[in-house]
Amino acid sequence: MPEIVSVSRRTDVPAFFWDEFLNILRRGKAVSRNPFNGREKEVSLRRDDVLLFVFWTKNPSRLVRDLPRLLGKGYRCVVHVTVNGYPPVIEKSIPPASDVASSLRALSRILGREKVFWRFDPLLPGESPDETLQRFQAIADLIGESAGRIYTSAYQPYRKTLGRLEKAGVDPRGPVSLEAAFKVREEARRRGIPLFSCCSPLLSEAGIAQGACIDGEYLSKIFPDVKIDKRNNPTREGCLCTDSRDIGFYRTCRGGCIYCYAS
Repeated sequence: MPEIVSVSRRTDVPAFFWDEFLNILRRGKAVSRNPFNGREKEVSLRRDDVLLFVFWTKNPSRLVRDLPRLLGKGYRCVVHVTVNGYPPVIEKSIPPASDVASSLRALSRILGREKVFWRFDPLLPGESPDETLQRFQAIADLIGESAGRIYTSAYQPYRKTLGRLEKAGVDPRGPVSLEAAFKVREEARRRGIPLFSCCSPLLSEAGIAQGACIDGEYLSKIFPDVKIDKRNNPTREGCLCTDSRDIGFYRTCRGGCIYCYAS
């Protein structure tokens, strides 16, 4: 049965492993590893076996170059692009927000804005509401109307990320500002871009609806020719995502984002 293939929540494939992805695409198969029991399952990447690719990245420049070729082969694609505008002490190897936003705009021209999602994710503790809003506004000005949806989340403290954040001068045990989240919500509403939270029920207190990053209902609307099984298959607590197969591997990303649970 054809499946949604996620590339990848676990590591930034478009930024750091794009050549490897193109190689396995040519071979027509990949491996999905269960992070809990280590079991591996072969995933077919043949065109008829892939409902669509869901790409996740903080540097989509290679995607911009090669996506037309994938589309030409008949693959359907959507892309999550994270643009936070955090300094290098927090996101060590991520290009400047202006560069990433430029690539996002290019993706929107290729795919259509409804298939490109901006992730302003996560919101970290310790930043004032006005600082968060200014950061959001600056990036939103760069992106314009090129994203069909925005996703955000509240930082969740993982044991392995606590020390990294403390070393960078961020108190990881402090609360994420609901006032900041509210200001982001109001600005997104003013700009007419739907905003959803990812695995962050807390943000509903700021009026941000919980969303699914892989949203079967939404994907069925933008790909009306595809029959998508809309059953949820959560990847972690609070996840509302539709079932997919992720072909990335944890602890391989070279982005150096100190808040990330996957690295």
